[in-house]
Amino acid sequence: SYCRVNPVEFDTSLLFRTRYFVIKSDCEYNVHQSIRYGVWCSTRSGNQCLNSAYESVQAPEYVSFANGNSSAGGMETQSDLLDPVDQGTNEMTKSGVSLRGHILLFFSVRASGYLNGVAEMIGPVDPQKRCTIWLDSRFRGEIPVRWIYVKNVPAHLIKHISIESYDNRPVTVLRDTSEITPASKGEEMLRIVHEYGLPRSVCAQQTY
Repeated sequence: SYCRVNPVEFDTSLLFRTRYFVIKSDCEYNVHQSIRYGVWCSTRSGNQCLNSAYESVQAPEYVSFANGNSSAGGMETQSDLLDPVDQGTNEMTKSGVSLRGHILLFFSVRASGYLNGVAEMIGPVDPQKRCTIWLDSRFRGEIPVRWIYVKNVPAHLIKHISIESYDNRPVTVLRDTSEITPASKGEEMLRIVHEYGLPRSVCAQQTY
């Protein structure tokens, strides 16, 4: 829900088996609509890319509480491993937990000079559904998302992060649905977004 946006404490459970993607929107309006309705839509190829990534992290991986959780990115407690919102999709026992991974989407409006927020893809793409909430009615498909951060982070704060698989280009110039690899660079971006404290955002004047 919207009240969970911009958490004070960094959620380390988001770092487990996570893949990170760039999302580029043509206008702020569509970002507002995504925040309001909890959905997104890309191009056909973009939707296919994100759906494939989502499926790749859905097979649960078992993590034991007895092994120091070294395979879970340094998370140390059961609460670190399993956020309350995930209890319906992950199975916890006394000895460990079967965890699914995450798909995190870094949103920006083209030519805005800002990273506008981060959302998690929380379900597969429905390729046949056509939403009427976007400015451009050509888009088909619907992706359920949960917004985690809604804030304008200046692009210069992440411009130093270069992606080898894209000829070492800055992450700020990557195209829509480009994957941020290795995952450590996506984690670095996520921490920058979390730590950036100015409250103004693309939805600052909106009521949700």
